[in-house]
Amino acid sequence: MKQYINGIFNYCDRWCERCPLASECGNYAPYFTGGGEELLKRDEKNRQFWSSVDGRASEALAFTQKMAKEQGVDVSDVEVIDTRKKFDLFQGEAKTNEVLRVGRKYEDQVDDWFDEAGEKYPLRAEDIAVSELKLAPDAPFDNIDEINNMIEVVFRYQLQIYLKLSRAFFSKGKEELGEQEGEDSNGAAKLIVEFIDRSLVGWYVFYNSFTEEQTSIFPIMFTLLSIRNRLLKEFPSAMEFKRAGFDTGRG
Repeated sequence: MKQYINGIFNYCDRWCERCPLASECGNYAPYFTGGGEELLKRDEKNRQFWSSVDGRASEALAFTQKMAKEQGVDVSDVEVIDTRKKFDLFQGEAKTNEVLRVGRKYEDQVDDWFDEAGEKYPLRAEDIAVSELKLAPDAPFDNIDEINNMIEVVFRYQLQIYLKLSRAFFSKGKEELGEQEGEDSNGAAKLIVEFIDRSLVGWYVFYNSFTEEQTSIFPIMFTLLSIRNRLLKEFPSAMEFKRAGFDTGRG
């Protein structure tokens, strides 16, 4: 019987179609109807895709940091948050959590930017249910496929950033109160950093492609950088967390 990676789905992005380890997931592989070889081929294709995206993350991050510094934008200030505010995420107290507020701000910025871009560029929705926009094949760009891939990435993580922020702070509050064991908060925080880094790559591609929109793209990239900085200050051990499969290999 196939042995899957235990707990691989605990800290994934729930994007099974783009997962490079879908064949190792007991929540997905047994129900895939395309056959084992096809799934392995898709895993490898996805592995190459994410390797390409993640390989540009440091460049996109460095660019965003550089532009924030040049424009005098403060992306490091962090409001002090006490334990109870971290815990009461689904109560009114959550509104006082600065990091969560910035997460909501990013959601709105993405929607607003694409609303305006849709009026200027041949963007079309293929599936309104998931807000999937794509450039038309005849759009005046040389990198249509790259742009469309990054649009998909940005929309995929747009809402997940806030949701995982909620999970990270909720878990941290319970951990600090002794009501929850483990390091779920760090695992969620590490996942958010990955979402942010990949989203920054997307906006970096947009910055270099939609040259007339560069001024409107900067604030969005700065918001992501602000969330990233604040998150790593609140969860200083997040990047040391090992996610099953993704950080520990297939063994």
